[in-house]
Amino acid sequence: MRIVPTEVFQVPLFGKKKIEWDVNPEYMVFVVASTVQPHYKFKIWWTKVGYAILKAVYPDLPEYDEEGRHGGFVRGRPMIKVSVNIRTCGGSERPRTLYRVTFDEQPHDGIKARGYGQVEVTPWHFQMFVDKHMNWSCRDPSPFMSTINDWIKVKQIIRILELRGKTGIRVYKFRTSGAGWDHKKQRLFHVPRLGRYFDNFRYQTVRYMQHEYLLESHIPPESIRKVRKIKDTDYRPEPKKRKAVEDISGQEKKPRVCSIRSTDFRREG
Repeated sequence: MRIVPTEVFQVPLFGKKKIEWDVNPEYMVFVVASTVQPHYKFKIWWTKVGYAILKAVYPDLPEYDEEGRHGGFVRGRPMIKVSVNIRTCGGSERPRTLYRVTFDEQPHDGIKARGYGQVEVTPWHFQMFVDKHMNWSCRDPSPFMSTINDWIKVKQIIRILELRGKTGIRVYKFRTSGAGWDHKKQRLFHVPRLGRYFDNFRYQTVRYMQHEYLLESHIPPESIRKVRKIKDTDYRPEPKKRKAVEDISGQEKKPRVCSIRSTDFRREG
């Protein structure tokens, strides 16, 4: 198996929390919510000085637009570093094979990213795309797919999908190099390592993320070694059984101790 070299590139680093620009005018570049573009639910806002700072590091940045880029907004995630180094997963750290769990509702049979052909990964968009992908409640088009290197975790995902009533569950086992791979476009990232680059403690420590790799774009069909189809289940959760409670009606009831903040409200009667 050919060793895949590690690629290093730079991206700006944005803070994890939104702040108000009016009270933090020292920040000159923000990520803000936007509905201007159909597949991007955010945009990069900058002052003229902030744009010049970014342009010096990222020469492919679009031309400065006074109307479109310097409009008003209330809150956003500020740029706290103009660049941090990001490394793809290569060399001895790159798994030889990975698993991808899919189901019927996913586009492209689940072997292409949800945002395949719709969104482009640029350095100034990279962190936001990762953060949105890692948020399970966000269904925005993503340029990434979640893949796993641990079979126990694969079985857990299958069980979760079954509990949610998903059908057509399949597990793809694929090689991470060889025929069909373009490592400039199909980049691979280990989530905990991204957590270190972004100073995101959650990505570094949450258990299920330790086995997760983000694959950009799609899985080359030539690299798929095996497809395992999971039999559909008609899952119906069993009603919870109530525990038998001893009759203590004749005993004096003790006051309940509540761990949450108390109020002065008391029920009458």
